[in-house]
Amino acid sequence: MKKHTFISLMLLFSCAVKGPPSGGPPDLSSPYIKDTHPLNGSTHISKNENIEINFNEMIDPNSIKSSIVIIPEIIVKMNSYGKKIHIKPVQGWPENSEFKIKIKRSISDYQGNKMKSGKILTYSTSNSISMGTIKGALFNTDSLKYCTVALFKVNNNELKFYASIENDINNKFEFNNIEEGEFIIIALMHEIRNIYEDIRLYSYGLFPNKIVIDDKKSKIDNVDIYISYPSVKEKIVSINMINKFFGEILLTNNEKIILINNNVKTNFSDFSSYAFFDSSVDSLNILFNTNNYIESYKIEGQYKLNNSIIDSLPPKIADSYFKNNEYHMEFSEPIKINSNLSPFIGLNSIGDSIYFSYEHMEPKIIIIKDILDNYTNIIINNSSITDYSDMNIQLIDNKLAINQFPNTINKYGNIYGNVIYKGDNNIVVEIIDIKSKETKRVKADQLGDFFIQNVKSNKYMIWAYEDINSISDYYFNGTLDPLKLSARFGIYNEVIEIRANWDIEGIMITIEQYDE
Repeated sequence: MKKHTFISLMLLFSCAVKGPPSGGPPDLSSPYIKDTHPLNGSTHISKNENIEINFNEMIDPNSIKSSIVIIPEIIVKMNSYGKKIHIKPVQGWPENSEFKIKIKRSISDYQGNKMKSGKILTYSTSNSISMGTIKGALFNTDSLKYCTVALFKVNNNELKFYASIENDINNKFEFNNIEEGEFIIIALMHEIRNIYEDIRLYSYGLFPNKIVIDDKKSKIDNVDIYISYPSVKEKIVSINMINKFFGEILLTNNEKIILINNNVKTNFSDFSSYAFFDSSVDSLNILFNTNNYIESYKIEGQYKLNNSIIDSLPPKIADSYFKNNEYHMEFSEPIKINSNLSPFIGLNSIGDSIYFSYEHMEPKIIIIKDILDNYTNIIINNSSITDYSDMNIQLIDNKLAINQFPNTINKYGNIYGNVIYKGDNNIVVEIIDIKSKETKRVKADQLGDFFIQNVKSNKYMIWAYEDINSISDYYFNGTLDPLKLSARFGIYNEVIEIRANWDIEGIMITIEQYDE
C-alpha cells in the first residue's frame, strides 16, 4: 500500500516589526480573527491576489511562520503589519480550483496569548466553491493540547489527505467549504506527517462512519471522536540469555518475553507468555505472535546465540499478591516444580495446615486458588522447586507471608444503569477513576442493563461502547491497514461519586446512531 507523507510548507516570510504599546493592565485575552479580505469562501480569486487576515490585536510575527499552512502546498510570501497578515503566492494560486489557508491555534500576541481556535479559509479561482460543512467534538483529550483533526478521501483502500484543522479550547472542530465525496475523519494528538506511522506513536481516534458530502446532504454536525491509545507495534531491543534453557527478550516498551529451550518439557497453562528457541544451533530465529490493545502482529528477527553462559543464581520469589480472588506468586526466573513433593502448604494463625493445590500458569507465575482468609503463611518445600539450569538450583525461599486482602468492609459501592443503543453488537461499560485513572469494565446484557459491583469510594467517569475489539475488551479506535473504523460510543455527562455502601441507580448512557 502506498503511504502518503505530508511535507512541511516552505514559506517566504518578512515583517514590518511594530511592537505593542507599553503600560496598562496585563493582557490575558487571546487573539482572534476579526475578518478577512477577500471574505472567506470567495470565488473568482485572481492568480496573484493578496489574502489579508485581520486580527483584533497585534500579532507576534515570530509565531506566524509555523502557524500557517497552504493546501495544496505552494510557496507563498507572508508579511506581518501589526494586526494584519498578508499572504501572496509566489507563482500564483492554483488555476480553476480551490485552495485553503490553515491558521493554527499557535498564533499568539506579544504577551504569548494563543488563539482559542484555529480556522481554515477557503478560496476558489473559479466561479464556484464547495459548500460542505462538518462539525464535531473530541473526547478523552485535554483541550489545552493541540489535536489535529483530518479529512481523508479513500481510493482503493488508500488514504488521500484532503484537509486538517485543530481542536479549539472546548475540544470542538469545524470544517467549511468541503467538496463532495466520501471521507473518513481521523483525530491525532500530534501534527500529521505520515498517518500510517503517526498512529503507532500518538494517541488517535477514527470516526465510526464514513461521511458522504453530496447535493442531498452537505452539512454534518454530529461527528464525535474518542481519542485512545496509539496502536504501537513493539520491537526487540535486546536478548539476554540466562542459561542454555532460559532467556528473555526485551521489547521497546520494557516488557520482557520469556524464552524457553524447545527441548524442555513444560506444562504451563498459558502458552502466550513465552517463546521457544533451539539451542542446537548458534543463532536464534525469533518469530513471536503478540498484540497491542487492538491488533495482533508478529515480532521477528535473527540473533547470535551464546551457549556458554553459566547460571549460578538460585530462583527466588519476586512478588506475591491477590488478583481476581486468586493468589499469584511471581518468581525471578522460570521454575520447574515436582508436584509429588507437595510444594505448597498453607498455615493459619493457630497452626492448622493444608496442602494447597496450584496452577503453573506461566513460566514464572504460580496461582493458588483456595486460600482462605485465616491462612497467613505458605510453607514452601523448596527442594521441589528448581530453575532450568544444568545445576537445577533450588528455590531460595521456604516460607511466604500471605499478603491478605485489604480490609474492604464499607469501602465499596455499586452502580446500576442502562445503555440505550440500536445495533447488533454487544456493549462494554467502563468506569474510569478520575484521580488514579484505574478502570473497570463490564458487559451490558441484551436489554442494555449493566451492574458494576464493588466500586471503590471515589469519583468516576462512565461511558459505554460497542464491543467490536477482537483482541481485548478495550475501546476499538480503528485501524488503517486494513481500514477498520472505530466503535460507536456514548458518554455519561456527569461525574459519578461512589461512597461506602451506596448504590448508584438510574445511570442512562446513550450511544447515538450516526444519521447517514
